[in-house]
Amino acid sequence: DGIEVDEKLVIELLPKGPVEGVDQLPILQGVEIVRQRMLTLGCQTPSFLLSQVDSTQSGELKLANLCETPFDGTLQIDAPDGFDVSLKRKPLRLAGGERTTLPLSASVAPDVPAGTYAIAVKLVRADGSIELSRTATVTHLGRRGRKIFEVVEDACARKRYLDQNQGSVSTSWVDGGASEMGDLDHALTYLKFRVDIPGKAVSVRLRLHNGGNPSRDSGRVCLTAGPWDEKSVTYLNRPAIGKELGRLGRVVEGQVVECPLNVELSGKTELSLVLDPTSCDGIDYVMREGGHPAELIVEYEPQ
Repeated sequence: DGIEVDEKLVIELLPKGPVEGVDQLPILQGVEIVRQRMLTLGCQTPSFLLSQVDSTQSGELKLANLCETPFDGTLQIDAPDGFDVSLKRKPLRLAGGERTTLPLSASVAPDVPAGTYAIAVKLVRADGSIELSRTATVTHLGRRGRKIFEVVEDACARKRYLDQNQGSVSTSWVDGGASEMGDLDHALTYLKFRVDIPGKAVSVRLRLHNGGNPSRDSGRVCLTAGPWDEKSVTYLNRPAIGKELGRLGRVVEGQVVECPLNVELSGKTELSLVLDPTSCDGIDYVMREGGHPAELIVEYEPQ
């Protein structure tokens, strides 16, 4: 009782006496944590992506008072030099159990250097003490713009299912084999993007969501050397592997992977990729049907 938790609760279990072997250790079936009461307000701040191409962006600031007593005070938002926010000072009252969402936009002046900046968000009580302090992150790209393209087609090709199409799976495998490269469990993943870039691409990254299975060597990203369709591609008719664009390397469980790609996008409207295994330490990635589709992140200089 009476344990105050700020963001993380760490539970450590210690034996009362000496333990001779692993077989004598208890098995923990579950832990139940019951919240007694809330001590501070909750706050979710937006993040902003600005540039000289898109100098203003809108977001939402979410506040929640799950405490028993109301909050009376002031919301204060302070932007760094060169930036402006739509909301700077606002008297605020939140009753116990009340939530509110406030619109918040940020803009940047033309001469601000590219970089990452922080907007300070504070709730100040009527007596001048600080109820909470948070930051909203601003990524400023300078002269560059950024576009994110979601995969439009994705499919898995597995040797175990030679002529079966797997274009509607929620997770897709990339695996060299069960015991040796190219055996029955050899599997590849195909991704297709439609791209429309209003300028010259200067940075291209592939973003993938690991489905829970980690890998010490998760493969490489290559161009495909032929056409394919997610509704008909199989292991037997899969397109050949083209130029290597990047290496995925080590991936931990649940990681969001961002892999830089060495690819020229000038004049392209489509980018077709294959995730090719480089080891027998397989990995799975979440597909469109699984709720976390692959994304292509392109930074560009407008022409």
